[in-house]
Amino acid sequence: MFMMFCVLQIDGLVRVDFYRFGLRFSYVWAFPFSTMVRLVFLFGWLNIAAAIIVHMRALAFKRRKVQQLVIDVKAEPAKKESSVPASEKPAGEIIGRESIVSENHPAQPVQNEQKSPIVPGITPEELKRRSE
Repeated sequence: MFMMFCVLQIDGLVRVDFYRFGLRFSYVWAFPFSTMVRLVFLFGWLNIAAAIIVHMRALAFKRRKVQQLVIDVKAEPAKKESSVPASEKPAGEIIGRESIVSENHPAQPVQNEQKSPIVPGITPEELKRRSE
């Protein structure tokens, strides 16, 4: 952009101001000068277009990557829970964060009144029993 601005200023200087000081038009200098001006503008606009395309592709790639991460995060808990069927889980296993499975009734969770601050859903007595 800066180069395009500078060339535009030089072009204005040549086409307007130099004629006041006696410059006479000649194809010897006018053709190479106008070719140079056109090339500077051509490459300037190509540079701008390439930068826009690269940035748009980078944004699209990042958006796809974020969407895939969101899908993976949403699918991860379901994958972990469905890896072992509930009928195959041994009695006393943790089902959720707030409850444990009772040994007498494996399908019904038992709500604990006093919960351990270290392991959610397990009472201190259960922790002692499991550590022995």
